[in-house]
Amino acid sequence: TQSRSSAASDVYKTPPSESGTYRVCWAVTIYGPTGTRTQARSWLEANDVEIAGTSRLHYLRLTNMGASGGGCIIKTLTAGQAVRMRAVRTLGSSGAALANGCSLTLERVA
Repeated sequence: TQSRSSAASDVYKTPPSESGTYRVCWAVTIYGPTGTRTQARSWLEANDVEIAGTSRLHYLRLTNMGASGGGCIIKTLTAGQAVRMRAVRTLGSSGAALANGCSLTLERVA
């Protein structure tokens, strides 16, 4: 099991000699100031291409200050393949930066 905390632009690469099937788990926390409405979208990428089924929407309403989402998938990855989390604000004019609480775990299962 290999785990790494990650920010929006951090990239994790599978080991150079370890192609295989991986369990990929991630969590994303979006933070925004109280008193605003903000929406964001997050997803995983492998070699700069969005991984199907990993898109999540995060909605922050006036009184909450954060929204989290994530999941786990089983994905075949090649040796040295780059995996990263991405997030963008899709609605609102403030905040929505990735905050502490984001993680990415790759575990080779076969």
